[in-house]
Amino acid sequence: MKKTIPYILALLALSCTAIKQNGKELLQNNKDIEIAKVLTINNNDSLYFNELRLHLSSALYTKKYMFKKFGHWDKVIKINDYQYYLIWENCKLFDEKVEFYTVAASGVESRKEMYSSVIVQNKDNIDLLAENSKLKDTLVSMFYYGTKKTALSKDKFYRKYWEMRDSIK
Repeated sequence: MKKTIPYILALLALSCTAIKQNGKELLQNNKDIEIAKVLTINNNDSLYFNELRLHLSSALYTKKYMFKKFGHWDKVIKINDYQYYLIWENCKLFDEKVEFYTVAASGVESRKEMYSSVIVQNKDNIDLLAENSKLKDTLVSMFYYGTKKTALSKDKFYRKYWEMRDSIK
């Protein structure tokens, strides 16, 4: 009996730990995550890209996650009075890969919807959230779990973000 108690406690502890879902499972099982096709227009060219949308309590989560990981953004693209893409270029998203990526982080906060989002491209402007992308599941997991660890306190990111917003108006 004395020998079985530690085994029972170990089994109980293991059964209580959360199993981390991969990107494919997250997209299938979590109603707060979706990939939406968005139209982008650049130099009179219209392109559709896949945008990972995380339905969270703020539109700032993906922006702050990128800021914490890569510092200040490289460019800002204003979409309308309330929506901006913050662009990070030449990001080394994965330690084990030598490749660099471009990430556009945005989000929407309105009465109808609220989400924080990203678009990810490689150096050849290939959409890495496309259905056939080998990195899609990894990127979904990375941004989902990364934003879960991101706190929206009033810090350096918050000040820089609002300075940028005020300067564009």
